[in-house]
Amino acid sequence: SLKVVADNQGYRVRGDVKIGGQPAALDYRKTSDGDADVRVSATLDDAARARLGVDLGQSLSGAIPIKLTGKIAGGEGDNRDNRFGVEADLTAARIDNLLPGWTKVAGKTTKMTFNVIQKPQGTRFEDIVIDGNGTSIKGSLEVDDKNDLVNASFPTFAPSEGDKANLKAERQPDGMLKVTMRGEVFDGRGFIKSAMSGRDQNTKEKSKNFDIDIDAKLGALAGFYGEAVRSIDLKLTRRAGAIRSFSLSGKLGRDTPVIGDLRGRGQGQGQGRDVMYLETSDAGAFFRFTDTYAKMSGGKMWIAVDPPTSDTSPQEGLLNVRDFTIKGEAALDRAVANAPGANSQGVGFSGMRAEFTRQSGQLRVKDGVLRGPTIGATIEGVIDYPVNQVKMSGTFVPLYGLNNMFGQIPIVGLFLGGGSNEGLIGITYEVVGTPGAPVLRVNPISAMAPGVFRKIFDFNTGRQSVPTDFTTPQQ
Repeated sequence: SLKVVADNQGYRVRGDVKIGGQPAALDYRKTSDGDADVRVSATLDDAARARLGVDLGQSLSGAIPIKLTGKIAGGEGDNRDNRFGVEADLTAARIDNLLPGWTKVAGKTTKMTFNVIQKPQGTRFEDIVIDGNGTSIKGSLEVDDKNDLVNASFPTFAPSEGDKANLKAERQPDGMLKVTMRGEVFDGRGFIKSAMSGRDQNTKEKSKNFDIDIDAKLGALAGFYGEAVRSIDLKLTRRAGAIRSFSLSGKLGRDTPVIGDLRGRGQGQGQGRDVMYLETSDAGAFFRFTDTYAKMSGGKMWIAVDPPTSDTSPQEGLLNVRDFTIKGEAALDRAVANAPGANSQGVGFSGMRAEFTRQSGQLRVKDGVLRGPTIGATIEGVIDYPVNQVKMSGTFVPLYGLNNMFGQIPIVGLFLGGGSNEGLIGITYEVVGTPGAPVLRVNPISAMAPGVFRKIFDFNTGRQSVPTDFTTPQQ
């Protein structure tokens, strides 16, 4: 629906249009011998962006009002460049690692401006400024005619308040994208949540699963509960959707080393496949850093997990922690209050082991067991990050060493003990709620039931066996 005015000086077009099916307001002015000035304002939602070929999947969602002003070249030939200035209001949008580490919930005021220069061989975005909600990002990037990234430079890269870092990316002659990051401090909580959940990418994102080489050196990578990995040095290479190399070094807690690498499996099932391996002597600090569990102190820990792949295959892994203490867990303190050798400074454990799986945004654990001189426990369950929900269950086994002895006796143990990791006397429990605030519920009637019969009192009698990640055993 347009109003058109034409005269000897040129013509002017103004009115309402639809671009990719989305309503927009247009103001177009063209002189007889010059470039055309154009102004467009519209609100682009997820569907509209997809129709226009700007589908960023889970990285960007929500309605975004935009204003575009610029010039369309009026000369002949393909050597003239079209230039536009764009303003976008990201307040209503939800952002999840659209740029590395940049996350934002809907409702937080954030503005973005940039200039667009269109050329036959690609498009360059200059003078990018993203500001608001503690975010300050400034730089430029260029994409080719297929919208694949050619290079990017962000001298100011602060997705979160307090960040001091810069980021560069450049496409190499062999097609690999080399990403370099340097800085004094960077908020890594967005990275942590994505890494812990192992969330699958959507189909469009997978189709651009290009080769990448990452080289990051930071003075401190901030996590949860005030914990940070200092002097971090990370190198990672991915080719054809598979991790080819991985190395990590840093200091956690009170200058405790944390190291990671890619290594081959040991003997047995899966031999010949590489796993990503991580170890540290301060498991408590690591679990706080990753927002897994806040009440563990100390502990020597290692984790081995399948590297992520370009398909939706689940990642299997194993967690092992020894010699740690749980402090401030009221339900656990009450369970061992009358046990010989009980310590008011916390409940000590000699070891913990759990198998886990990451897939589709979920962390699942199975065959989890904690062992200690005064109490032990079994656990299985799931943390579902997309719906922010925890659901786990297991059995507390007081006086673990003596109690579990019955489960080790053949035949007798089958009836008196519920298995090699469950004792004669135990109390079933479940943990439900959100990952940050789980609620523990105990079924005291089960303390009367020996071994196998205890399963009758389980909270989820008919549920399927589900695994979860190493985050769950602590909770």
